[in-house]
Amino acid sequence: MKISLVMATYNGAKYLNEQLDSIKNQTLKLDEVIIVDDVSTDDTSYLVEKYISNHQLNWMFIKNEKNLGYKGNFKKGLAHARGDVIFLCDQDDIWKENKLVKALDILEGEEKIPS
Repeated sequence: MKISLVMATYNGAKYLNEQLDSIKNQTLKLDEVIIVDDVSTDDTSYLVEKYISNHQLNWMFIKNEKNLGYKGNFKKGLAHARGDVIFLCDQDDIWKENKLVKALDILEGEEKIPS
């Protein structure tokens, strides 16, 4: 099973490093990560590119030419995703290191959804 993640960014520079670390450090590694920036006016694009380069990650980074809004931004990322399961995340989500494992266990019926 191929697992993808699509992340939408927009002027989220102050959140990015912690969020990108939480994605990179998952106990279950993602098959693809697609990050789409919606014409940020802060250092978001620079920080994403620097993070990918510094960690030598094979992640896709797309910079929109015009602002699409959050729905359009996610839609563009989803159009590039090739996974059997696709996770979405915002730039300010911080994931626990076992989030993917837990979510897939729930999807596969091996664990009950917490009440």
